[in-house]
Amino acid sequence: MTTNATHRSFITRLQYPCRLLLPLLSLLLWHLPLIAQTPTAHHRPAQSPTSAPHWIWVTAPADTPRILQHTLPLQSAPATAQLRIAADFCTAEVFLNDIAVCTIGPNAPTLDLDVTQALKSGTNSIRLQLHASNGPAAVALSLTAQDLAGLHTLNSDRSWTTDPATTLSDLGPVPAELWGLGRTSIALSSTDNYEQWRQASKPANPDSAAPAPTPTEITDARLRIAPGFQIQRIRTAAADEGSWVSLAFDETGRLTIAREDQGLLRFPGTPAELATTAPELINTDLLECRGLLYAHNALYANANNSKALYRLRDLDGNGSLEDVRKLREYSGGVGHGRNDLALGPDHPARAGGARGPRHRPRRAG
Repeated sequence: MTTNATHRSFITRLQYPCRLLLPLLSLLLWHLPLIAQTPTAHHRPAQSPTSAPHWIWVTAPADTPRILQHTLPLQSAPATAQLRIAADFCTAEVFLNDIAVCTIGPNAPTLDLDVTQALKSGTNSIRLQLHASNGPAAVALSLTAQDLAGLHTLNSDRSWTTDPATTLSDLGPVPAELWGLGRTSIALSSTDNYEQWRQASKPANPDSAAPAPTPTEITDARLRIAPGFQIQRIRTAAADEGSWVSLAFDETGRLTIAREDQGLLRFPGTPAELATTAPELINTDLLECRGLLYAHNALYANANNSKALYRLRDLDGNGSLEDVRKLREYSGGVGHGRNDLALGPDHPARAGGARGPRHRPRRAG
């Protein structure tokens, strides 16, 4: 009897967690479709267009709205959906299912936008309201969505509809490489591993029987650039020059480079001299200057590991920066806390994180 009672007690204890788990499992299963469609920037990769759009524009009489419309049928609510749009000499307002999702201006970079939540199962309406600026106006757009049937792409072309009082003009395709097709994107994702810089030191095919490339050849082959740009290697850091983390040119054209550990190097100005001449060590104290800026007859240095912003000046005109003054001290740790410096529109030095220019396609002519 003792054994049976023990078994019944065990089974009773086992049933209680099961009774709790069943409602939770039911709730989870009920919401699985919603979970699959919830935007998760860290786990859902952005879908890229499969083909390039055309530049198009609407010619309209005075006081007549310029409107472009199209539809995108989907068999299910999309798992992912991405909008890419560029506006040249115009402003474009984008509406998906009559809901405004973005406005892009004439000087804005190409916009990539996650629009998964704006689309639905069935027929989706897309409407553009256009406003011309001074210049040859045009707009290019790609809308890519992944549903149960696969990947769908809607591009701007002559199939879009307009008001009968207006005229749609197809101005030709956007070059595929300018739309990010057929090449590796130079865009950085917030989910990229900080250690990605190590890729430059790895051979493209480590199992190849071909002779191992030199470190310089490996690095140059892995550089990614936008169409129309070139990169020229001018100098490689020598063993005693440390790792370089920032640079700035003074008013005479001489290059100053900050070493990652500590100190500042100054090089002659011309590329030919830069490639062959040893640098001058002009500071040995500042730690990891991630931002350098020449302005107001001084060098400003954002010394990350020194936790301060400094001003360096040559007061006696002998070329050395003997006057070093701490302008602002920062609290907190180190890491990536104190980065680039830039001259603001009202001329003070501004500190913060560095942002590179974004590439946007432009029409020829």
